[in-house]
Amino acid sequence: MSALAATSALVLITYRPEYRGALSRVAESEVIVLALLDGSQGCALTAALLGTDPSTAGLAMQIAERAARNPFFAEEIVRDLVERNILEGRRGEYVCRRDTAEVTVPATVQATIATRIDRLGAGAKRTLNIAAVIGSRFNAELLADARSDPALADLVDAELIEGLDPVGTEYAFRHPLIRAVAYESQLNSERAQLHRQLAAAIERREPTKAEENAALIATHLSYAGDFRAAFGWHMRAARWLTDRDLGAARASWQRARQVADRLPANEPDRLAMQSRLSPGCAAACGWLVVRSPTPASTNCASYARPGATRYHSRSAWPGWSWRWPGIDVFARRLSWPLS
Repeated sequence: MSALAATSALVLITYRPEYRGALSRVAESEVIVLALLDGSQGCALTAALLGTDPSTAGLAMQIAERAARNPFFAEEIVRDLVERNILEGRRGEYVCRRDTAEVTVPATVQATIATRIDRLGAGAKRTLNIAAVIGSRFNAELLADARSDPALADLVDAELIEGLDPVGTEYAFRHPLIRAVAYESQLNSERAQLHRQLAAAIERREPTKAEENAALIATHLSYAGDFRAAFGWHMRAARWLTDRDLGAARASWQRARQVADRLPANEPDRLAMQSRLSPGCAAACGWLVVRSPTPASTNCASYARPGATRYHSRSAWPGWSWRWPGIDVFARRLSWPLS
């Protein structure tokens, strides 16, 4: 984003109101706040979804009120009513075959999505669960490795996912909330097993790209709770990325450290794994490595032993100091800037 000023490119980013990351503070950018639909816009959307048949008039009022001017919620309510056979026809030309006073509408969009998922057949539901574990976008071949004969057509027909290419190899969830509901609705044990299966499938499918896929494999193993194996894959990813993408290498080493910290205290190799911070790792993490013959080196902790390697880094907290378990590594806020 910082390089855009030197180009003729335009970047459009969408994010939710609660997002407070760096992309919401890009210099010389313009923020366009998308407000909720007003009353007339909500009615226009409902009419476009349902049509103008008199039998749908009562439902239109319910949908407009419950959706709270959220267009995605309104669309999901209509899909739910169609699946329940309350509405018949096609988009914009529906007919209601029941007394609208007897029709109930889900209270939240999450409840609406969960109800629609529950109506799926066993095969389609299992396929959706695996896809949710893979991610918002997923490859059909990887999905097939974890689930033989995946029911992708059923999910496309249900408008839960959509194809991204004409040959049917790449798919995506139609909305992030659909994937979130499908992911969170699974038992922790079943979800962990799926993560473990996917990690093995990724390694098995492309053995020559194991280093390139190491970060993805490590992420799945972390979600599976296999922190020892995840640590090894994060370290492999960091080593592979060091000469390719220093920022990504730093992120992988940081994840390796976090994974090591999550190991049980009685894990035999926990201390050794936490201590695997080499000078190359330190440099990738943005540390300045200084060799000093005396313990009184500038900005070093006064208790550092002579001849030890000191790792200095800027910190968000003035005066902050930290000792890496198992080796003599010290960090304090520098009084000079680092490039």
